Amino acid sequence: MILLLGFKPVIYEHGYSSLDMELRDKIKLGDSKEAVVDLLGSPTFTSKHDDKIWYYVSSKIKQYRFFQKRKCSSKSLQITFNDNNVVDYINYIIIPEKKCGE
Repeated sequence: MILLLGFKPVIYEHGYSSLDMELRDKIKLGDSKEAVVDLLGSPTFTSKHDDKIWYYVSSKIKQYRFFQKRKCSSKSLQITFNDNNVVDYINYIIIPEKKCGE
């Protein structure tokens, strides 16, 4: 019984847990910055080169055993606003689970 318990992974989640499909699909082209903040909150970060590009990032780290490598995955939502501060572009990026550091 003790051996089986060692195989259950420990999961660490960081960032925006609200990047699920339901909430993400509520952001529409033409929405204002205020509407985006009302739905998702402040972004994780904005682009260094253009403050009209916002990123919401969520990551998950799984560790199965103490000496095994960890596995990481992440989701990012990129929202770009035009000069009128309305949503002009939406991109959802998924990085599938892989060994951390690869």
